[in-house]
Formats: sequence, C-alpha cells, structure tokens
Amino acid sequence: MNREGNPELRHIGVATRFKAGVSGNPAGRPRKLTRILERILDSVYPGEGEKRTYGEVLVQAIVERAINGSDALVALIFERIEGKVPTTHEHSGRDGTEITLSLEEIDAKIVEIVSEAQARARAAPKQALLT
Repeated sequence: MNREGNPELRHIGVATRFKAGVSGNPAGRPRKLTRILERILDSVYPGEGEKRTYGEVLVQAIVERAINGSDALVALIFERIEGKVPTTHEHSGRDGTEITLSLEEIDAKIVEIVSEAQARARAAPKQALLT
C-alpha cells in the first residue's frame, strides 16, 4: 500500500520536503577552481626583482600582446574595462521599411500560412515532404 492510501504513512517525509520558493542551495555551486585561480593570481610571482603578483604579470603580458597586434586581446581588455557591447537585432520588411503589423494581423497571417501549408500537404503529400 502506498502513502496516499494509508493515513498512518501520509506524514512521512512532509517535514523534509523542499519548501516552495526556497533554494536548496542558496550559496550556489561551489567555485573551487575559481578560488584556486584567485589564490594563484594573488600570490607573488617568483624570479623578478620587484614584488609583483601572478595576476599583475599576466595582465602586463596581455597588454603587451594587445599592443603588438592581438585584436582578440584588445577586445578582451575593452570588455573587461567597459563591459560587453550589447547586441541589438533590428527587424524590417523585405524592402527595408518598418514592420507595422498589429498582433491580430500577425495572428491572421500565421493562420493563413499554416492553412496554405496544410492544403499543399493534402494536395501533394510526397511533394510537401520534399520542400
């Protein structure tokens, strides 16, 4: 007999169920590799007279490569400083003009296109599969 059918078993597990709207993992996924990388980048880089961190040496190398012509590294530097440039999408009609259809007109056009496609499929089932 299952829990739902047996009143003595219905309460089992109720106290330990997930609560609605409450995360079971509020801190998120542990970022072990990120912590290791941060620790390494913050540590002192050996072999130089001045005390610089691995992070400082790495940034200097990236900047030098960017200056010497690495477009990808130039883009990386600007994204880190200014943030990524938002990507926008503009949609227009076939002639380049603004699309000015209401939602009702769009819905009607979709129904029309689907109806035409269904009619073509009924008229020539094999041909509809090839197109």
